This record gives sequence, structure tokens and C-alpha cells, in this order.
Amino acid sequence: ILHSLLEFLGKFFKWKGGFRFTIFTLSQVNGGQSIKCVYRTSFGSPAGIPCGHKAYFSKGKGLPGIAWGDAWDKENLEDLIDRIKLGKVPEKILSDNIELREYYKKTFNIDDEIFDSLGDDKNQIKSYLSVGVVGQRNELSYVLSIDSTEVGAFDDFQTLKDINQGNL
Repeated sequence: ILHSLLEFLGKFFKWKGGFRFTIFTLSQVNGGQSIKCVYRTSFGSPAGIPCGHKAYFSKGKGLPGIAWGDAWDKENLEDLIDRIKLGKVPEKILSDNIELREYYKKTFNIDDEIFDSLGDDKNQIKSYLSVGVVGQRNELSYVLSIDSTEVGAFDDFQTLKDINQGNL
């Protein structure tokens, strides 16, 4: 079901290859509450791929952690656009891990431990989208994170955010 939903999103938004979908849920990491990957698939890959990804995020750390801290209550559809978090990484720093680490610290509030938990794919990802979703008990249900090797992959969402905030 998840794979079909993610494939639908990819087709609906006309995303091509280079997109990866990850679902994070609450977990304990190093004695603290975090979110950890429970499902990951790439656009165009076969269904049923379990997540062996080691990345995790604390609340407010990394785009998924920021989305967790400002999660969407699915009862309020009008609020969804404002809750979507977007990020871009300049292509020129992707090959330099020192510059990339500093960029992630400054832009996404990631510390060294979380940065080190990210896989090697971080050196190819240019666009990020994350949204947290609150469940029935008013606590986080999951965070959907979509990343892409394409520059500006989520610019349409930024345009929607700008319109919603009266900036356009």
C-alpha cells in the first residue's frame, strides 16, 4: 500500500528517477526519543523493500526532525502546506564532506552524530521535503521524507507556500 501511494505521488507530481521516499516513526536512540526509518523505497524500485537505513533524527534536528517538531494535524487540511519543510543543498559542496557537514549544521541544525548516521547518499541529494503527521492521540504518527538528486525538485511546493503566506 505504501509503495503504491508513493508511486502515485511520484507520477502525480511528474517526478522522474532520483527520488527516495522514507517513513520515520518514533524510536529510542542512545537513550533519547528520536525518529528512525521504518520504510524506504526509491521511485521506480520494486515494492516491499525494508529499511536498513541507520539515519535517525532528534526533534528539531535535520529536516525530518524539524518536520516532527512542527507536525501537521491531519484534521486541518488548510494547514498542510505550511507544515511541509523544504531544503536545498548547493551542488558545489556535495563532494566536500567538511563543507557539507557545516552546511547541514547551519541549515538543518544537525549535529556531528546525526550527520554521521546519514548514508553516503547525502553526497548526491540536492532537494529535500519532509512533513510530520500527528495521530489520533495528538502525538507524532510518522514523518514522510522525500529527497531527490534533482536541483529544485520541490520548487512547486515552495511556490504554494509563498502563495499561502501572501508572498506572491
